[in-house]
Amino acid sequence: MSFWLKSSCGKMDKCGWLMCLMAAFCTAATANDNTMSNEKKRITSSLAALALRTNHLLLTSKGALCFHTAFEFRPDWQAPITQARGDLYRFGALRFDFGIAPNVNLQIRGALRQVLRFDRGANANDVGDFSVATIVCLAAAAKHRPALGFRLEAKLPNTNQDRGIGTNTTDVTMAVLATKQYGCALVFADFGLAILTSPRQLNDQNDVLVYGLGLLLNLSRHFQLAGEINGFVSPRDQIPLGTEDRSAARLGVSWKLQKLALEILAVNGLIQREGNLGVMAGVSWQMKLP
Repeated sequence: MSFWLKSSCGKMDKCGWLMCLMAAFCTAATANDNTMSNEKKRITSSLAALALRTNHLLLTSKGALCFHTAFEFRPDWQAPITQARGDLYRFGALRFDFGIAPNVNLQIRGALRQVLRFDRGANANDVGDFSVATIVCLAAAAKHRPALGFRLEAKLPNTNQDRGIGTNTTDVTMAVLATKQYGCALVFADFGLAILTSPRQLNDQNDVLVYGLGLLLNLSRHFQLAGEINGFVSPRDQIPLGTEDRSAARLGVSWKLQKLALEILAVNGLIQREGNLGVMAGVSWQMKLP
C-alpha cells in the first residue's frame, strides 16, 4: 500500500490542474446552489459520465441499454509491448451498459479501430481491446454511507500482439465500488485487483492494484462537469513487459438532453507512457429494449 501511495502522490505535479479545476467548479456550484431545486440538483441519470473509466453505481434500469461512442486522441502515447511512442487515435471507442436486473448491469467496452502514428510518418493500426464486465450494487446509499457494489471484468485477447498497440492477453479485474451523492455532486470510486497476463513471458502474470476516483457536478439543468483520476500500479520490482503502470486524468463537460448526452473531455497522462494532453469527444444515449 505504501508503494501505491508513493507512486500516486509522486504524480501530483501533473494532476494538480485537475484538483484545482474540480475545486473551482465545486465552489461555483455551491455559490449557485440556491438557484436549483433539490430535485434538479441531484444526479440520477445512468447516462452520466460514460466516457470515464471509473464506474459509478447509478446503474442502467432493467430492460434498458445505455450506449456510448467516442473519438480519442492521445499525443506521445507509448505502446505497451513495442514501447514505441506516437500519437494514438481511437475511433469508435464503445461502451454498452445493459440493465439485466434492478441492481445488476452487464457492461461491454472496446474500440473498433486504433491507430498509432510515429514521428517518422509510419503508423500501426489495430482493433482495440474489448472487455465484458458485471456490475452489482449490493447496498443502496444511506445517510452516512455510500452505495456499495463490486465489478468483475474480463478483458479478451482481441488485439494483434505483433502490432504492439494492445497486449493480446486475457486479464481479470475485481474491484469494490462506492458512490455517494452530495447535493449537486456525485462522488464515486473503485479500488481492487487486476491479474494481468504477461504478453511476452510464459506462465507469468502481474497482479496490480487498480484505482479510480471520479466526480460529477451539476452546473445547470443541462450541463455537468465530469472528472476522474484512474489507473493501475504494480507492487513488483521487476515488472513484466506490457504490464507497466498506467494512470491518466480526465476532465470535461457533458451537455444533457432528454435521452442524449454530448461529452468532451481533456485527457492527460499522469505518467510518461500515458502521453501528453489529449482530447476525447463522444455521444451517449439510452433506449428501452423490447
